[in-house]
Amino acid sequence: MGREKGIRLDGAYSALSLACDSLSIAVAVVLASVLRHGPESIRNFLPLVGTWGFYSVITLLLSDMESVYHARTSVNRSLLAYRLIRIALIVTVLYVIAAFVFRLPSGWFLHSRLVIATTFLFWCIVSFLFRLGLPSFVVLLSRLRILRIPDVRILACGDPEVVPRVRAMLDKSPLYRRFLHFIPCPVEAPGDVAGRLRHYVAQMRECGCDDLCIAEDGMDFDTVAPFIIECFEQGISLSIYSSLFETLGYYDSWISFPERPALVFFTPPMSKAGEAAWRILDIVLSSLALLALLPLFGLVAMLIRINSPGPVFFRQKRVGLGGRLFVFYKFRSMRNTTSSNVKAHKDYFAKYARGIAADSESDSGFKLRDDNRVTWTGRIIRKTSIDELPQFLNVLKGDMSLVGPRPMMLDQQDLYPGSAYYALRPGLTGTWQISDRNQSTFAQ
Repeated sequence: MGREKGIRLDGAYSALSLACDSLSIAVAVVLASVLRHGPESIRNFLPLVGTWGFYSVITLLLSDMESVYHARTSVNRSLLAYRLIRIALIVTVLYVIAAFVFRLPSGWFLHSRLVIATTFLFWCIVSFLFRLGLPSFVVLLSRLRILRIPDVRILACGDPEVVPRVRAMLDKSPLYRRFLHFIPCPVEAPGDVAGRLRHYVAQMRECGCDDLCIAEDGMDFDTVAPFIIECFEQGISLSIYSSLFETLGYYDSWISFPERPALVFFTPPMSKAGEAAWRILDIVLSSLALLALLPLFGLVAMLIRINSPGPVFFRQKRVGLGGRLFVFYKFRSMRNTTSSNVKAHKDYFAKYARGIAADSESDSGFKLRDDNRVTWTGRIIRKTSIDELPQFLNVLKGDMSLVGPRPMMLDQQDLYPGSAYYALRPGLTGTWQISDRNQSTFAQ
């Protein structure tokens, strides 16, 4: 129930943010056109509509990626201004490329360089002013009973020096001042970390709160990860302030402090429109990638066949969104001795799950660089990650997305507790691939 309240608040803000973007783009395009060509330019409205449509679609995609439609963006105006200007600049550059390189038809799109530059300037100003007043506007709509947004009660637990700072930060937003009620945890928690986390959940229920905010240092992944999954399965929205997240290299920049990064588990699910937009982006980018990579695919396929007999692609069943099985593609990097390879990988992953990193020199398992099961072509394509490129086919088919957790194997399911891992579509790349990769332990 608590998560549903947060989703309603975030959903109302997201819908109005999207409307603000569309309106600010329209205002900027019209003002720029009138300034350059005079009021009569409005009569030929087709180029205005075409330009507005191009800007709006790309802005929607980038804004979703930049997370500027969430309610918590209202607590950090300077970061919001920076993100809005960056989005406007990227969209403007893409429009210039499309208009002057790919020759968008002048009957449907504006081609004046001065109009495009002025649109960017007006857009930045109008968009920020609209967003600046949006939280107060949402509060007004609520008081007029046009919007029905429930209050959200958050139990604040942990470090007594951090909790007041979180409250002060949230109070910067009229939206949160009106709808969020920050309740300090009334009872002191037990000594050990696991006991404190269980205590916080019990106190949250006793106090009738919806969400949980925890400011704790000294936590470890082995304790925190199962707790996060339990909260997800119980429908509890959870925010954690901890130096633990410094080691991840990723945190929620909207609500973090420099010395105390924060993460929110879990943000509201993507809207149907957002899902459709992201799926379109997956299809377009994976199609372009496959076309661009065709010559490389041909070369790799030829080298694989020369190096060892057998199929070019390695196919394997993996677990995807909602636990659904799909066929996963890679370039084959090992000799075609399937039974030996499967057993080797099971042995390797069993060791990996016990805390031995994938590229540990002490491990005699599956991924050693000098393993004679791996062909010389396989070593090259593994080192360069070329073996993963056929997964663009999985992205195109809808089994995977461009970004997400790696798809797990059938025999690994017992090692991933709870349902949280199945809530996301597997990805071609993600945090693991761009950070420590094979040097990470399974727990990390």
